[in-house]
Amino acid sequence: MASEVKNLANQTAKATDEITSQINGIQQATGLAVEAIDEIVRMISDISERASAVAAAVEQQTVATSEISQNVEQAAAGTEEISAAMQGVSAAVAETNVAANDVHGSADNLGTQSGHLRGQIDGFWNACDHFDGEMSTLMCSPALSGLLFFAIKSDKAYK
Repeated sequence: MASEVKNLANQTAKATDEITSQINGIQQATGLAVEAIDEIVRMISDISERASAVAAAVEQQTVATSEISQNVEQAAAGTEEISAAMQGVSAAVAETNVAANDVHGSADNLGTQSGHLRGQIDGFWNACDHFDGEMSTLMCSPALSGLLFFAIKSDKAYK
């Protein structure tokens, strides 16, 4: 029986060694698993930080794009205002051209009429030279002569 107890004690020792070996293997595997999980947590944290940085950059880009869009809209509105103002200026220039042409035509007409008046005055003076007596004095009076002189002087100033 002592041999059986010894045999049993040897088997128990072997089983204990195997169990100890398996426990050590499990502890080692658990340690590796913990290290792997810690590495995964670090990677997830790093990815989360990078995702936050990307989200912040996207937000900044969105704000910048919005500002650019507003500036483009303001520039377009300013361009429309300038275009409308230029159309107003163009219309005013056209009206000024019409008015200038009217003034030029009126000046030409006055020049023509002044020339006719000058011819009539010259004819009047020639007629005065042919009259004798009272009719010559009445028609060629100083008041009428002054009026005719003013008309002739105005005609010369115009030309």
